Amino acid sequence: MNKTICLLSLLSTAALQAQENYRFYLDQQNIIGDGFVRTVVERESSATSALAIPEGGSEFTLWAVEEPDGPAPVWTRIESQTVGAVLPRGEVTITSLDPFSDGIPRTRIDQPFTIEITVGGLEPNNPEAPEGIQRVLLDNRVSSSFETADTNPETTSTIVSQGFIEENGTEVTTRLGNLPGEDPFSESGIETITLHALPDGQTAGAILDQAQGLILPLASSSFDGISEDQVYASIPQIDVELTNVYPDSETFIRVFPTLPTPIPGEPELDPCLQGTKITQSTLIVNDVVPRDGTLTFPNLGNQINAPGDWTIAVVTVTPFGCDLIGSISFTFEPLISVRGNIQTLN
Repeated sequence: MNKTICLLSLLSTAALQAQENYRFYLDQQNIIGDGFVRTVVERESSATSALAIPEGGSEFTLWAVEEPDGPAPVWTRIESQTVGAVLPRGEVTITSLDPFSDGIPRTRIDQPFTIEITVGGLEPNNPEAPEGIQRVLLDNRVSSSFETADTNPETTSTIVSQGFIEENGTEVTTRLGNLPGEDPFSESGIETITLHALPDGQTAGAILDQAQGLILPLASSSFDGISEDQVYASIPQIDVELTNVYPDSETFIRVFPTLPTPIPGEPELDPCLQGTKITQSTLIVNDVVPRDGTLTFPNLGNQINAPGDWTIAVVTVTPFGCDLIGSISFTFEPLISVRGNIQTLN
């Protein structure tokens, strides 16, 4: 059985905004046989498939090519979709608490994704149904670098799990990402979840749908110019080195007298709410990936202005809320100058 399909609203991601540097291509690959064709399409358009769609189905892949006439054009796969007369339907979506919507959904390594998988068109209890609509394959892979987001997950990622889905319906799961490393302050990557059709009931064939999630590391900080638990007669210049600060965030310090040790059973005071927010040096990240930076404070004498124990807390405000990413405590004991004279009485 052959048919044609109308392709509507072929959209690239919002990250590809420089349209004058891109050309868009649509590939049609028949799942069974050698049928293949590549056509140029507009960024948003509708068209009829170049080839008739056979019973086994066709896979359509949309590509964006940066500087297509240059010596080294860069190909980015935007989306793949499979259409066929006897193929099941599948949809995968990934969302997170980060409202970022201009590309792959992203989260932090300590924050969860929500994964929704919907399957339809299966006929597992129909003995006369083709093998291709008895079940689908769910494939979960992860790469160790977010720089592989635009490459083929099957060649750049490690398999986390694979399994069959044999019933129609929707399943929603909320969980942390499956990064292979153990250091939450340096590990990042892309998790890819793919639904495959099984034309012969066993071998992964066309992609019914695919979704990716970007997992970013925790931010960290370190202090230069001052040391933990030391006594200072004057406050030196203090530099705060920041690493892997999350996108769409603001990072700064707060200064306050050191908090007392919490009493067991009572809630701890929130460092994000204590003391004075110092605005003379902040790091604002308006980017899609983490950034490093340095906060410099030549003179905190106006804020640290009384003898005693003091704390400098480094806090970052992200789409997930306010988090403490470092702190240091020390003692301030200013020198006391005494002026006077000595008189001799005869």
